[in-house]
Amino acid sequence: MRKIVLFAILAAGMIHTAPAYDLLLSGKGGASLAYLGYDFPDNLNVTGRDISPYFYIGFGADVNFNEYLGLRTGMTYEQKGSNLQGNFLVLVTLVNGDITYSYRYLQFPLHAKVSIPLLIPGNVIITAGPELGVNLEAERETHFAGSSTIFKDDIDSLAESVDFGISGSVGYDFPIGKIFGMILECGYYYGFIDLYKDDDSPADQRIELYNRTVKIGLTLYANVASF
Repeated sequence: MRKIVLFAILAAGMIHTAPAYDLLLSGKGGASLAYLGYDFPDNLNVTGRDISPYFYIGFGADVNFNEYLGLRTGMTYEQKGSNLQGNFLVLVTLVNGDITYSYRYLQFPLHAKVSIPLLIPGNVIITAGPELGVNLEAERETHFAGSSTIFKDDIDSLAESVDFGISGSVGYDFPIGKIFGMILECGYYYGFIDLYKDDDSPADQRIELYNRTVKIGLTLYANVASF
């Protein structure tokens, strides 16, 4: 009987002293500035590249292991791509104009999170880690110099179905009471996968495109559980 009582006391003590993990569920949204990293063959010439404004929206989940460390994941809907200007190969002819590549993704980050407490209410939040993108749709708009016509075509067959890269963010976490809070943050995504599938093209016609994105947004969260 004494052993049972002692075991119950020890178990209760272990439960009481075990670290409490917080689960934060969030909704997020904001603006993104997207552009394409590229590598074109020598016989093609890119003379300009635009940064395209888009938006993103999604949800997330954070697990805080303690006051300083945590893990973040979630899903966001994002549009990426940009406009490239220069000389491009159409069939067998070099023409001057511009091409806009547009991609729509569901993004799945998995980030380590560091929280730095401040003397004023709130924390500085730093996150970094890998991120996977699932391509939903890919389009291309081509405009030739001297013409008012814009040619639009679906390039799903020429686009990789997934993208993979690394991303990170820096933000200010402002708690609202004991349960709610908001984070104003800025992030960056650097893609590693060539988006354009033209491996069957001759080497002097092959191009490479890579996603690059800057994001500025707001996250609203609620601490829904401690365990």
